[in-house]
Amino acid sequence: MTTERLAWAETPDAAAPQAPAESEPAARAKRVRHRRLFHRAMRIFSRATDAIATSLVMIGLCVAAGIDIWTVPLAAALPYVLLPVVGVAGVWLAGGYRFRYAESIADHLLRVALGASVTMGSVFLIALLAGSTRTALFTQLTAAEALTLFALHANYSGALRAISRLLGNWPRGR
Repeated sequence: MTTERLAWAETPDAAAPQAPAESEPAARAKRVRHRRLFHRAMRIFSRATDAIATSLVMIGLCVAAGIDIWTVPLAAALPYVLLPVVGVAGVWLAGGYRFRYAESIADHLLRVALGASVTMGSVFLIALLAGSTRTALFTQLTAAEALTLFALHANYSGALRAISRLLGNWPRGR
């Protein structure tokens, strides 16, 4: 009985309408849509992860340095609160959330480092001009935030290439 069922399931039914084979342009368009959806999801995931990770690093480093950003006046806590937000915005402005197929990992990381450094450096300069007294600590926090973004994007680029190659979306020779 089992053999009969399997033989019946494997033979196509002549009365049932068959779906037409997908044409090559339609298949290519479907792959492009899937690739765009995958990259859009990766960009959203990386932005959210960057915002959460840099905020947690900043809070952890502030606690380790003895700065209670929850109880100090807003003017004193504002540079520490703005640093993760401005860092993610800088990476976005520099194009760090666009993962390009033909771009090397070094070029991507250069864009990330440039965007994060310029925007976080501007927050540092504004804090200096506003009369911040803990410049050495703020310098270390700024560097730690930039390194956090740099390390996260190094991992994103590698993971994106590996996943895309598994899915057949990435060129093999890069």
